[in-house]
Amino acid sequence: MEANARFLETTTEQSQEIARFFGHRLNEYAQMPQRLAGCKQPQDFFELQSAFFEKMFTDYRQEAQTLFGMASKLTQESYEQVDSKHYEKSLLKAQEHASQLIEQGKQHAQHIIDDAEARAKEIVDKAKAAGKGKAA
Repeated sequence: MEANARFLETTTEQSQEIARFFGHRLNEYAQMPQRLAGCKQPQDFFELQSAFFEKMFTDYRQEAQTLFGMASKLTQESYEQVDSKHYEKSLLKAQEHASQLIEQGKQHAQHIIDDAEARAKEIVDKAKAAGKGKAA
């Protein structure tokens, strides 16, 4: 019974961590249009975009490590509470949960990348159109 309560507590902590992380990433993403608007040259745009993606990948890597650490801690606590014949089953379940969390993170990262690329294309297309209008 204690193991179930701890599992529920850890799942809640992981959910809170994921919500915190996604809030952080959404904030970063929401700030991009304003940052992009400040670009004076195409090189500024590409440097900003590169820095954004580098930070995004670093953030996701760190978040995966955080979530894996949480899952590992739960696994260790579960092992201490469960006799050895149930250990393998508990470990596989914890690994499955960690894998699901990492997969969710990957899917979310891909969604953010797709959105950022679409937004960047819009900005570049508008900049090109504005440049053509000035040349005419």
